[in-house]
Amino acid sequence: DDQYLITLCKSWLETYRQNTNFFLTIDLETTGSDYINGNVLLYSISWNGKQAVVFSPHFMWGLFSSKGQGESWDLFLEVLKTIPINNQNIKFDAKWWLSQYGILVNIIFDPMIAAQLCYAGGFPGNRFSLDNLAKYLLYPMEISKGFQTSFIGQPVTQRCTFDQIHYAANDSLVTHRLVEPLVTRLKTNELWDLWEEVELPLLSSLIVSEVKGVKIDVPSVKAEYEKAKEVHLEIGKQLQLEYQKIPEETRPQFPGNEFNPNSPKQIEQILNSVGIRVPKTSKDALSDALVKHPDCNIIKHILDSKKIQNGTLKYFKAWLEEHINPTTGCIHPNFKSNGTDTGRMASSDPNMQNIPPHLRHLIIARDGYDIITVDFSQFEFRAAAAYTMEQYLIDTYNERAELLPLVVELGKQFKEPDPDHFVKEAKKGKYDLTKGQKELVDRFAGTDIHRRNASLVLNLPINEITDKHRSLGKTLGYALLYGAGPRRMLDQLIVSGFYDTTLADCNMYGQTFMKQLPKVSSFISEIHERVLDPGFIETFMGRKRFFPLPPPYQTRYYEQKLEDAKRQA
Repeated sequence: DDQYLITLCKSWLETYRQNTNFFLTIDLETTGSDYINGNVLLYSISWNGKQAVVFSPHFMWGLFSSKGQGESWDLFLEVLKTIPINNQNIKFDAKWWLSQYGILVNIIFDPMIAAQLCYAGGFPGNRFSLDNLAKYLLYPMEISKGFQTSFIGQPVTQRCTFDQIHYAANDSLVTHRLVEPLVTRLKTNELWDLWEEVELPLLSSLIVSEVKGVKIDVPSVKAEYEKAKEVHLEIGKQLQLEYQKIPEETRPQFPGNEFNPNSPKQIEQILNSVGIRVPKTSKDALSDALVKHPDCNIIKHILDSKKIQNGTLKYFKAWLEEHINPTTGCIHPNFKSNGTDTGRMASSDPNMQNIPPHLRHLIIARDGYDIITVDFSQFEFRAAAAYTMEQYLIDTYNERAELLPLVVELGKQFKEPDPDHFVKEAKKGKYDLTKGQKELVDRFAGTDIHRRNASLVLNLPINEITDKHRSLGKTLGYALLYGAGPRRMLDQLIVSGFYDTTLADCNMYGQTFMKQLPKVSSFISEIHERVLDPGFIETFMGRKRFFPLPPPYQTRYYEQKLEDAKRQA
């Protein structure tokens, strides 16, 4: 009741004043994931991993809003503002508090993020859900997440069942108990500093970013959605006309006498009827077929239809129906600080890290702000130069750094602020340059690492390297830098359009490249060795990825897993 919560809050605050290592595990059960318009059904709070209190904010204070009243409400807000908080996937709960209370809580721990950090690549099933963490770290304790979905859409005025309350209490108890083994693991594996200096502060930044959201030009999205639907409809009409043009004796018969461009079987049949064979009906296969049959309108229209349907229409429909919050006019994505075993950021609901270029103009700045675009320049090769101290790479980037200010100033004379774009256009003859200016442009173009790699493996002078050669050099360079063998290198080159390349070519390319970059070659060999001993690799900052391998006596399976681990490493 109200008095019991008052007593608890006072006790927690007093304990924290005496011991700043004290923390609470607070878990929310909510009506869904919409922390802007949704409601909290239950609070579950544990302070020692042995006891938990569960209560409904609606029955305690009224609806979940900033309009609570009384001493228990004031004390509870003070608890949220003062005492460090722990919870599984705490970002979820913290967004409710920030959005609806305006409180950015002091996060002390998150077992999910901590486990992703200290067991990266090495946890059973690679699953960091609460039930899986409890199963393996608190054995023999097991919990069921079956009741989690029972809260979705539940009216706040409906009292929770005993089973729901028991489930909520168990969540906070288990989450509290997970802190000790995970802190020990972080410290044992020398990951505590990374947790405190990177992961923990990043959580708060992501919470603020997600609650603020990504501003979208909603009227333009709606207008372009309607326009895209009209274009898609017109393409569909053109496809039907092409279908009807096929002579009746060879024309395949489809239901309703209409061709469905979303049916792989019908695509294969209609192309066979006009004498075109395709191995499959994927975008790449159809694009290859169009190169061989450039006058085939059926393939053109199918590709155009797929491009609009799977690109523009797919994004607009999802944005408008699922992701743009009607209250804020923003998309509020979920950024995952450990979205991969390597610690790379990921994004979902929706993925805002992979927006097609032709849709990015719909992401707009708030009043008084601007959006800027920032990208790394050939970051992997720069990292390789710094890590291995490979002279070939260092010389390339030192020369580039020396010439860059001169090229920037030259570009400004032609009102082109981007030096790379200026050089690209200058090489095409767009600008009227003096002999000295042309020499500067040629020298700077020659410092492009992909051109140099192409020149190296093809044994051609740098000034004879074409854009296609550069593309080959780029694909090869990245493949080799990531430890690809000849077979994988060949696959990547074929995907990139270099159909005439052979396995022998790839062998030669690899040998030539590694001969010129002996320190990079040694680095790759060293990384492969570390998969076996000590069984993990680590970054500059100490982030580790673990590689548990099966017993060597399982010969074929062991060899397969070992090769996979080397590639991932």
